[in-house]
Amino acid sequence: MKKRIGVFGSYKMMNLVYSKGEFYPVYNYVLNKLKINNEVINFAKGNLDLIGIKDLVKSMTNALELEEIYLSLGEVESSLSPDNILLNKENIIKVIEELFTFIKNNKITAKIELLPNDNKSITLINDLIIKLAKEYGITIINETIEIKIIGNRKYFLSSLYI
Repeated sequence: MKKRIGVFGSYKMMNLVYSKGEFYPVYNYVLNKLKINNEVINFAKGNLDLIGIKDLVKSMTNALELEEIYLSLGEVESSLSPDNILLNKENIIKVIEELFTFIKNNKITAKIELLPNDNKSITLINDLIIKLAKEYGITIINETIEIKIIGNRKYFLSSLYI
């Protein structure tokens, strides 16, 4: 029997995009690889911030008896300027700590895929997530992000380690 897992995040974890009244499938390596051996329930949706992810994880993990979850955190927050992230740092930490405390207290296996360090905002978010994940014993699947250029496209090979 396949293990039931949940995927939570924003654009990075989506496999369907809605535009101009139509849904378009998007190739998502992480989801496709997870679906090989698992029953995957995808809760990712555009513009889902940390608070939304925390609330979804809290409500859906118990309701659907999810054995494992994959998270992509901070996508919306990383669109803020570095100054705004530093101003909101305490609130961001509080939300992440609430999420990680829930995961730990409910003995949920969680794995986090970090965002590629494309700018200072993402680096700040990733640093917070790495620090807190280590404190709470949550696995990060791509702490070092390897980038490879194949042809004229840039690929982030971090997800290959799932």
